[in-house]
Amino acid sequence: MPKLPDSLLIVLSILRTELELALRNLIREPGRAGSALAATIFGVAALVLARGFVGGMIDEYRESTIRGEYGHVQVTRPDFHTRGSADPFSFLLPDEQSSPNVEPLLANGLEISPQLQLAGLMSFGETTLSFIGEGVTIKALAAQLGHGMKLVKGRLPKSDDEKAIMIGVGLARMLSIEPGAKVVMLANSPKGGMNAVEVEVVGTFTAVSRAYDEVAARLPLPLARQLLRVQGSHQWIFQLENTDRTDAAVSKLRKLLDKDKFEVTPWYELAEFFNRASELLRSQLIVIEAVVVGIILLGISNTLTMAVLERTREIGTCLALGDPQRLVMRRFLIEGVVVGVAGGMAGLFLAMLVAWPINSLAIAMPPPPGMAQGYVVHITITFVDSLSALLLVAFSAMAASVLPAWRASRIVIVDALRTGR
Repeated sequence: MPKLPDSLLIVLSILRTELELALRNLIREPGRAGSALAATIFGVAALVLARGFVGGMIDEYRESTIRGEYGHVQVTRPDFHTRGSADPFSFLLPDEQSSPNVEPLLANGLEISPQLQLAGLMSFGETTLSFIGEGVTIKALAAQLGHGMKLVKGRLPKSDDEKAIMIGVGLARMLSIEPGAKVVMLANSPKGGMNAVEVEVVGTFTAVSRAYDEVAARLPLPLARQLLRVQGSHQWIFQLENTDRTDAAVSKLRKLLDKDKFEVTPWYELAEFFNRASELLRSQLIVIEAVVVGIILLGISNTLTMAVLERTREIGTCLALGDPQRLVMRRFLIEGVVVGVAGGMAGLFLAMLVAWPINSLAIAMPPPPGMAQGYVVHITITFVDSLSALLLVAFSAMAASVLPAWRASRIVIVDALRTGR
């Protein structure tokens, strides 16, 4: 085992002595030191739990948004997302099986799901309502369950169902129908004529938004093409096993596809509501962090300020014996950092103890206003969040110690020695 340099050994010895002295000084006043330590522990635990709660909620919402709505990557005709709603038939993609470069795309681990957008009227008895539909493959429809879409009644369409659809629970309620009912769907064809198809509603579902449930319909892709009298699709939805590989997939797709004919868009450029919601949650988290840092600053600063007042004669004696001012200041800084680091590590441990039963219980939260589904509380404690919380507490503790330490180092020796006489 190589021998450490003498200079490093000296530094380690000094550091150990300073830490032992800081611990002894803190133990001298266990009540006050304990209150500062308790404030730090509970503050760090609250900070880590808040980060884990927000992070878990954002992760769950992100995956639901991706797998239930946008996919990881979308391939469309250029400008479809900006001008496609005005003339959707002008932005049709070819059949994915005969499209260029489709085999290399699938060979690279990407799963392709064509999607056709449509809108029209749905009639049952004397009631006629508008709907917004998506023609998707049966496999893609099954994959959406549990990710932004929940089956309420009935079942999914099967591969041999030629005329079976699913509709939102809100639309089913307004039409007063249950699974098994037959309705008539009407939609405009590219040539301007109306086309009608009688279909069976085999299931009802709920999505993220209640407003969407009142107009939503999901139907097999062949049926959607038959209703619109078109071939191809509006979008190719690509799903990945790992969301972190989105940018790499986007880069690969843009190299394989002609940019003049195809536009490749990652999910985060489409999910505007998710981006705004996650930004709002992170802003609220900053407020919580500021409150926690304020509690730590006040607790440690108050502890060290009282320590300076009570140990004034001791500090004056040390200065009279030749201790430099920087040494006195360093000792108080170390005391503050010890409280911060010890409280931070204990707070992190406490947060893990609290998070484990919460995650095990799978506590269901009610849906937010305007939403159709609630969510399960899951606290995700990551290494990055834990490390950043410990560093934040350590720097906060050091900042809280600066003013008391500076005051201690600037004590007038004569006045300090007269204190208490």
